[in-house]
Amino acid sequence: MANTLNDGSENIIVPNVAAPYCRIMIEPVGNIYYALSKNISIGYTVTSQTICTDYTRTFSTPVSMATGWSAFNLPSATGITQDYIITDANLTIVSTATATNEVSFGLVKPGSSVVDYVAFDGPTSGCGISASNLNVVFDDEGATFDCANTNSGLAFKPVSSFTTLDGLSSLGVWRLAAKSTSTSNTISSATLTLCRVETTVTLSNESFGLQEFSIFPNPNNGSFNVNFVSNSSNKVKISVFDIGGRSIFEDNFQNNGIFNQNIQLNNIQSGVYLVTVQDGDKKEVKKIIIE
Repeated sequence: MANTLNDGSENIIVPNVAAPYCRIMIEPVGNIYYALSKNISIGYTVTSQTICTDYTRTFSTPVSMATGWSAFNLPSATGITQDYIITDANLTIVSTATATNEVSFGLVKPGSSVVDYVAFDGPTSGCGISASNLNVVFDDEGATFDCANTNSGLAFKPVSSFTTLDGLSSLGVWRLAAKSTSTSNTISSATLTLCRVETTVTLSNESFGLQEFSIFPNPNNGSFNVNFVSNSSNKVKISVFDIGGRSIFEDNFQNNGIFNQNIQLNNIQSGVYLVTVQDGDKKEVKKIIIE
């Protein structure tokens, strides 16, 4: 489509070829710049959904915390064996602490030897001695940490944003980092939640066959009609093969929507043959008997 006015909208005709990911290019006349549309689908339905997986390590006996950073594999020694691109992450901590301001937790990425993300830092949290224990979710979309709700299961923002985890692979050994100013405090469990987007592509019409397709008469003497209803303007390809796969006949025919073509196979021996009829991405194969 050329020399179309730039009036904000335009009706277009797309190719009659099923494809899940297509783009439209718009190029101005007399200029080198162009624009590409977002993905569109032809003959397919593309749906995306976010799936989140919890990787939990539960300690059968609560583990005493050291005064320096200690690391605990999540969810186990083998780490995460699934490999996908992370789109969101959060960390849930359950800890028994005489005073919440005594404990700190973080996250170590696969292959790292430092605390990459500090989720909670007790000594700088602003919590007084009246706040105890910790049972919360650290999520970038959570609220500002509230020392009055340290054991509530609510979601709070981590000290270090988890947003830079987006785009990383899930695969590998992730580790919980933990420390406490008092060794009497313990960890009960930790859950790393990683999210991903899964895309499903399905044909809008699962049928690859031809509408109202028939070959008649069958059996025949080498003369028969191919008949079907087409919604395309593609040329129709008709091929005939013997039972051993040898090509006997092949030709292309014009298509005006109601396809009805007589095929003449001259001087052909009696037997069983396969007729293949193809209209774009739609195809039918039918057996015929020639007497």
